[in-house]
Amino acid sequence: MSLDVNIRHSTKQDVQDMVILMDQLGYPTTYAEMQERYAHIAADANFTTLVAEVRGRVVGLIGM
Repeated sequence: MSLDVNIRHSTKQDVQDMVILMDQLGYPTTYAEMQERYAHIAADANFTTLVAEVRGRVVGLIGM
């Protein structure tokens, strides 16, 4: 079975999925903590976060 993966820039609507991913990766965080982190990252033009999306769900992320 082939899965279509879409790589795109993250949005604040991805924060809940990012919380789940961070927990799975061993970095437990709350929704409020991730919202705050994301706000700082999104406000800095020197950083970006890309997400991998399958069937409308974020399944991976990378910060640069």
